Amino acid sequence: MNPQSIPGSLARQMDLPDPVAAAKLYESAAAQGSQDARAALEKFMAGDGVFDSPEARAKWLEHAAGNGNAQAMNALGLMHEQGNGVAYDPARAAELYVAALETGDLDVSSLRASGPRRWDRDTAVEFQILLQERGLYDGALDGIIGGGTLGAARRLAP
Repeated sequence: MNPQSIPGSLARQMDLPDPVAAAKLYESAAAQGSQDARAALEKFMAGDGVFDSPEARAKWLEHAAGNGNAQAMNALGLMHEQGNGVAYDPARAAELYVAALETGDLDVSSLRASGPRRWDRDTAVEFQILLQERGLYDGALDGIIGGGTLGAARRLAP
């Protein structure tokens, strides 16, 4: 992430900084108990100036979500809901939100926490459909994420 100690031409040749590779290394270190690595990963999740582009952030989040990281699934879902760095895809956003909740590592109150309070209507409807398909929600498919929808979502966690 900080290639200042090597010549600039070599850093460019090696495509440094490489936030995706760095994040993978931080994941490994965090899995071995490094609190510094865990803190760095939290910055990566939030995108706190670490990534030059939303596309680079999405690439790493896809990797982390593929490894079962609930926070990455949640963040990537929000990116799909907003079409930020990835294609706008309400169905994919809803799938990621459900998958994140199903891990048991993300509480409903943390779902979309970094996003706008108001859900994208199409994403909200897709979310309600998934809950309905699981037999957890029997309300209207109205795109309004209220108490009934959130109550059903709470039952997703194992």
